Amino acid sequence: MKKMFDTADGRTGAADPSAGALKRELRKQARRTRDAIDPAVRAAWSARIAEKILQTSAMEKAEHVLCYVSFGSEVMTDGIINHILEHTDKKVYIPKIIHPEKTQVFKGGRIPPEKERTLPEEGETVLRKQQIPPEKERNRPGRKPRPEMEFYRITTLQDLQASDWGIREPEGDPSLRFPWETYSSGPRQNDSRKEAWGGPAGKADTLLVLMPGVAFDRRRGRIGYGGGFYDRYLAALGGCRTIALAYSVQILDRVPVRPFDIRPDRIITETEEIC
Repeated sequence: MKKMFDTADGRTGAADPSAGALKRELRKQARRTRDAIDPAVRAAWSARIAEKILQTSAMEKAEHVLCYVSFGSEVMTDGIINHILEHTDKKVYIPKIIHPEKTQVFKGGRIPPEKERTLPEEGETVLRKQQIPPEKERNRPGRKPRPEMEFYRITTLQDLQASDWGIREPEGDPSLRFPWETYSSGPRQNDSRKEAWGGPAGKADTLLVLMPGVAFDRRRGRIGYGGGFYDRYLAALGGCRTIALAYSVQILDRVPVRPFDIRPDRIITETEEIC
């Protein structure tokens, strides 16, 4: 069976080897555009986006918030995180990318530019290796372990420390890991922890994921940073609400999207909400 993807003109067709190259080029262009925004303007736009996020019904209903920590020119999230921690009873979890064979880690699915080509395009490994869907990709026997994303609870931004890349991340205490298994719709094939899973433990409304991205379109298509971490994590997680944070300049006419690429429920910019 051929994998399908959304083409530039909106049609869905067989997987095109040029799609990966197009994604990489769009990613570079979008990052350059975002980096060129004046820091003061980025701060003002980020504050506007934070205000909108905090007023959403998804935030109001959520008991657990999984939120990226901003890096570089991304939409700033410190204000959102601090507000939740200081003014609500919600639990906040921050991502950390853990490499199974190295002490070096990547955080939040965001790969430093100089390392971007060392990891596969989002979904690329899936296409090369018998088209295994993302929910079955993790812990698959007979394959080399790959970096995976986990979220860990924090009670203050002081719980974070800078990685080798300068990206703030939690220490990774196993006792503070978000138990995504309890929200999963069921055990994934070939996962050794099947016996520990009891299916969904709560309603999707109780869990909100605030995710980053490099470029988006009005069909909620998303281009991430090339690691595929959010696609795999959210495919396994199942029931939750997802909101992507972006500046208006990151919204393009169309981005190439494959079936296993996650589309956030909504995208919030400083000027609009895309649902």
